[in-house]
Amino acid sequence: MKLPGTFCEISGIPEHIQSMENITPLQLFCLFWTEDLLEIISFQTNLYAAQTGKNYKPTTPEEIDVFLALNLVMGIKKLTSYKDYWASSPDLHDSYISTFMPLNRFGWLLNHIHLNDNSLIPSRQSPNFDKLYKIRPLLNIIQKNFRANYKPSEKVAVDESMIKFKGRSSLKQYMPKKPIKRGYKVWMKCAESGYCLDFQLYTGKQEHKKKIWVRQ
Repeated sequence: MKLPGTFCEISGIPEHIQSMENITPLQLFCLFWTEDLLEIISFQTNLYAAQTGKNYKPTTPEEIDVFLALNLVMGIKKLTSYKDYWASSPDLHDSYISTFMPLNRFGWLLNHIHLNDNSLIPSRQSPNFDKLYKIRPLLNIIQKNFRANYKPSEKVAVDESMIKFKGRSSLKQYMPKKPIKRGYKVWMKCAESGYCLDFQLYTGKQEHKKKIWVRQ
């Protein structure tokens, strides 16, 4: 797999970002988490719901945006169960989160959210088999946006990094010499400023032995 990269004579923040006046953290976030991603999640979630054969209320990109935002807030204010944010008990109830979405709707989205069509998953015997198939559209869009929002010079570094993860996953790696010892290993291409220009999630030796990171 080739990961493209174009070097620039003048590196750094591109003009389309510099031209944004009084840019906010949310605006910066939306440069990477773009509308096309919300549309894909909405479409694939509705498709999966239809494939179950049960009646459902279709979701929208706007509702997916709210759902993901609530998950970010829950990551800051952590409770034992997501249901606790809607609890009747005042010591658990969160009036901010519960205002945006009913509990049953949040739970439905949590159980149905999808990013790719399950019916088209390549078999393990297929040359197109992809361990990351279910999140491939997410990775593709974020990679595209990382490339689009910075102008790199020829001074780049490629190294492995770790995303901390304690749950169960066939992709989880153990790296005893790393500060983060257990989690997902990611190959990252970074500019001298530290900006991540591109990345590749490690899925195992057999899949990666023929993949080359090159400049196109």
